[in-house]
Amino acid sequence: MRTFETDDAFNRKQFSDFLFHLIEHRSEYKRDSQFQNYSIAIDGSYGSGKTYFLEMFESKLKEKEKYNIIRYDAWKFDIYQDAISPFLYLLENEDLFIDAQNEQDVDEKKKKLYTVIKKVLVAVTSIGAKAILGSSFDAIIDSINDATIDEIKDKSESDFEKKLKIFNLFKQALGECCSEEHPLVFLIDELDRCSPEFALKTFEVAKHLIDVPNVIFIFALDITQLKSAIHHFYGDTIDADGYIFKLFDYIAVLPHPSIAEYIKKKSGFIDENLSNSLEFQKQALFLLNHCSLREIDTIFSVYLLLWNIKLSHYVEEKAWILYFFLLFLKYKHRDCFSSLLKDSGIYSDSVSSQLKPYKLIDPVTSLILHANMPLIPENLRVSCDGRKELPLARVNYPVREFSVKNSDSSITTYNVRFHENTYTIHNLLFYEDFSAILRADKNMTFGQYLHQQLEMFDFSEAIS
Repeated sequence: MRTFETDDAFNRKQFSDFLFHLIEHRSEYKRDSQFQNYSIAIDGSYGSGKTYFLEMFESKLKEKEKYNIIRYDAWKFDIYQDAISPFLYLLENEDLFIDAQNEQDVDEKKKKLYTVIKKVLVAVTSIGAKAILGSSFDAIIDSINDATIDEIKDKSESDFEKKLKIFNLFKQALGECCSEEHPLVFLIDELDRCSPEFALKTFEVAKHLIDVPNVIFIFALDITQLKSAIHHFYGDTIDADGYIFKLFDYIAVLPHPSIAEYIKKKSGFIDENLSNSLEFQKQALFLLNHCSLREIDTIFSVYLLLWNIKLSHYVEEKAWILYFFLLFLKYKHRDCFSSLLKDSGIYSDSVSSQLKPYKLIDPVTSLILHANMPLIPENLRVSCDGRKELPLARVNYPVREFSVKNSDSSITTYNVRFHENTYTIHNLLFYEDFSAILRADKNMTFGQYLHQQLEMFDFSEAIS
């Protein structure tokens, strides 16, 4: 499990210390006396690392050995028609409550209350919230066959009275399992992915159904998105800020990490050469400055694969940047990526406008200008030992031999002769590309070839 001591890539430990202080002294800082539980919102945009933070914060809570913790992934339960059943399902299957009936030192009253809560939860879950929130309670009442709750079986009572007794009984039983010494903490995540209706119902269930002392809710969410959900569900006239203010005792804004430091760490994770490349980090920072942490992680995870298969063999720093740029376009600007590497035609004005904010180095600029040119221009040829013509290449390497497998399975060895001044083709093709371009379709454009390299068409060959 991740911890702040070993995995705090975003430098959020101090922030976690503050939240922990809030929880430890919640009675002093409780804002709304209307509810008995305590709720905190951790506000962060989509992809800002909220789940990552919650994992480490859970470890921090477990270190104290006093908190009973339940993780609630709201996205997993979004398929439910209601938000009540998932909460009840988690409670019913939580070890905290299951173990209570097996402990020898638990008093009879607590065991009895566990039996009650289990039966109530089973009944409610099986019937569903629709029945609970409606008027059909006879099925619920009849499904509970325990003498301890005979008092709610009086058919002379109204449905409303039966409903109150069921939920009061539930709260009483839950309250017995929570204490000042051992609070119950719900860590609720992935609300960003849920439908607006389910997200709002989750908040309301938490505040009303689980309104029990010594129960703590920590919601990881995007407040801006929550406001949109409130307006979507209740209309534009509702005071969204006032609604949110009533939901939480405290709203904490997740600190945004240094993108530069994060890129440096990611680069070092891939390879020491990248971690020492100031030019690579500078270009990556320009490109990723407006990306979410999730987008950055995605691009770097794919780049790691590309590095292990291909790029680690490239000596030129320019090649590292060129392929990073292509990955950036692929995941952040799909239309631009498609336009740039299309079969024919010059990149559109829209591509140019999309790329304008970025400070691009030579290989990237060359790609924009030459993506649709033939792979091997006729005017760029140089003799290599008089046996075969190869594209002129300026590279900072000594004379090298490399072999290419021909269509008839024979092997041809090339001894590439370089000029004193070293070259590449339009800053797009490097020494490491020579074998590949000899095998490539000569009708290819530069863009098509780089796309093929990027998608690792020769993956099996590269790892064999």
